[in-house]
Amino acid sequence: MVQFQILLDDKQVGKTFLYNLEEAAALGAWVMKPGNWGEFPVKGISTDGLKSFGQRLRDYAINEC
Repeated sequence: MVQFQILLDDKQVGKTFLYNLEEAAALGAWVMKPGNWGEFPVKGISTDGLKSFGQRLRDYAINEC
């Protein structure tokens, strides 16, 4: 399982996300392509920032499988 939360100024923003490894890898791969994720709780983050997040999530999930 992969659990993560988004922090802004050391405070949690939005909900805690919980995915199995396959779901996390798929979500990461999907976020990498458009650099967009409707559930991402922070507005104004760059497309490149979201793509980087997606890649890190995908890589983490794949390496843990």
